[in-house]
Parts: sequence; structure tokens; C-alpha cells
Amino acid sequence: MRFGIRRRLVIRRVAFGVLAVACALLQSIPLLPTPFGICMMPLVPLAVLLAAYEQGQPAVLFSVLGGVCWDVTAPGLSFYGVGLGALAAFCAVLFRYRVNRNALSLTVFAFGGSVFTAVLHWLGSAFSIGFPAAWESLLLQELPSVAYTMLALPILYMILRMILKATARKRGGVRVA
Repeated sequence: MRFGIRRRLVIRRVAFGVLAVACALLQSIPLLPTPFGICMMPLVPLAVLLAAYEQGQPAVLFSVLGGVCWDVTAPGLSFYGVGLGALAAFCAVLFRYRVNRNALSLTVFAFGGSVFTAVLHWLGSAFSIGFPAAWESLLLQELPSVAYTMLALPILYMILRMILKATARKRGGVRVA
């Protein structure tokens, strides 16, 4: 009996790791359409979703894994692994103690995390090219990427719920996550 529960947990965590690496690759390799040069950041909503539906430490570790994959493929010096880990830890604490896991709270946290990541990315570029030229980048590149990123939230939510339902244990004919 114990082996079956452990096996489901291992399968779920491997699936989450593969999902984090796949999102990092989708984000880094230009496979997704980039309208007007705007890029999607699916790792940010994934970090929020993992923090909501997985225990604290594994959610942070999967978010850091995705962020490190993003760091490896990003040009220049970047700290996305640290940022996504901090975002996942913050969301995990709030989802555990204060916030209900519903569609509105997931959307708000994913939007907030996307804005935070976009502003940090913009600040990094603003220091390198100068602030007067960087305002155009914020309005035409970073903020539209937040809206484009929010399109990934329902797709990732459905994939994550599918993984959770497939690996849930059954108790009396009813699935228990």
C-alpha cells in the first residue's frame, strides 16, 4: 500500500519537473509565436500554480529548476531562478495559511508575479541603456508580455490539474489529492 502512494508521488513530481523544463524551453526557444516581438513567460504562472497545488518545498524547487533553465538560456547575467523561487515561496506561504485556491486568486498572483518579473527585467535593461530610452521598452515590450503571459495560465492550469487527478489516490471510489 505504501509503495503505491510513493510511486504516485514520484510520478507526479517527475511530471512537474518535466513541465518546468518544458515551459523553460518553450520560453527560451522561439517556438511560441512572438507578435510584435513580445515574448511569453509561462514559467511565472507555473511557479504560482505549483505553489498553490504542491507542498512548499517541492514547489519552490520546481520553480527554481525552471528559473535555472531560464537563466542558462537567457543572454547575459540573470537571476530568474532566485526570483521564481522567491515568488513560489511567497505564494506557497500565502496559499497555505491565508488565501483560497480559486481561479481569481491564481489569476491575481500570476498577474502580480508576471508584472514583478517584467519590471525587474525592465530595470536590468534600463540600467544598461539608460532610463529615457527604457520607458519605451516598458510600454511596448514588457507590459504587453505580461498580458501575453496570462494566456498561458488556463492552459497550464488544465495540464496541472490533469497531472494531479491522474496521480491522486482513490479512497472508496473517490479520488483524494
